Amino acid sequence: MTWFIAAFTIATAIFIFGPKQVSEQQTHKNSELPKQWSLLVLPIVVLGWFAVTQLNSQTSMFDIVALGFVLSACSIALPVLRRFILPCAGLTSVALIIAIIGNL
Repeated sequence: MTWFIAAFTIATAIFIFGPKQVSEQQTHKNSELPKQWSLLVLPIVVLGWFAVTQLNSQTSMFDIVALGFVLSACSIALPVLRRFILPCAGLTSVALIIAIIGNL
């Protein structure tokens, strides 16, 4: 739950304080490939840490929800992977619904 609140707060701050328009020149200048791949480092590190911890314990549906969140972050980081945002979000939402129903 704290992840959702933090993500909502960060997204709101970006929406409020971010630039309203981006010129085409800025878009081409900032679309450097090494810089984009550097955005993928943190989600991959978290995914590796998550995989190591899950090998040592039993897996629950909330673990699959966490995996969906990390995969969503990976798919958002690179424009090439953006077509996988919806499947990752679908995995996350279905696993979350199943986990909540399972705990009732």
